[in-house]
Amino acid sequence: MGLFILVNSYATLIISPGQYIEYYFVLLSPLAITLFEKKSSAYLALVISFLLFLTPYYFYVVYPVNVVDRLIVLETACVFLVIHLLVNYFKSNNLQFEKLLALERDKVLSDKIILERQKPELRELNEFKSHFCCKSIYKAIPINF
Repeated sequence: MGLFILVNSYATLIISPGQYIEYYFVLLSPLAITLFEKKSSAYLALVISFLLFLTPYYFYVVYPVNVVDRLIVLETACVFLVIHLLVNYFKSNNLQFEKLLALERDKVLSDKIILERQKPELRELNEFKSHFCCKSIYKAIPINF
C-alpha cells in the first residue's frame, strides 16, 4: 500500500502534474479495508488518501486558480467517506456470510460422516427387505401343475 501511495504521489506531482491522477487516491481506503483487519488502519488510510488528494490543489499547487476554486473540500470529503463506508459495509456483510457458510459447511460434513457410518446398515436393511419381499411373494402365489 505504501508503494501505491508513493507511485501515485510521484505521478501526480512530478511525472504528469495536472492530469488528475490524484483521483486514484479514492481507491486507497477501500484497498486498506480489504487488506487489513484493523479498522484503525482503514481510517488512517482514509485520512492520508484525502490529504494526498488535496496536495496538488492546496499544498503543492499544480492546477490553475480556477480549477482550485471549483474544488469543494466538504463534497470531496463526503465522496471519500461514502466510498469508505460502502466498502466497509460490504466487507462486514461478506465476513458475516462467510461465517454462516462455514457453519453450514461443517453441518454438511458432519451429516456426510453420519451417512457414511450408516451406509453398511442401510445396505443390510435393503438386502433384508429384498429377501423378505421375495419370500413373501413366493409363499403367497400358489403354483399348480
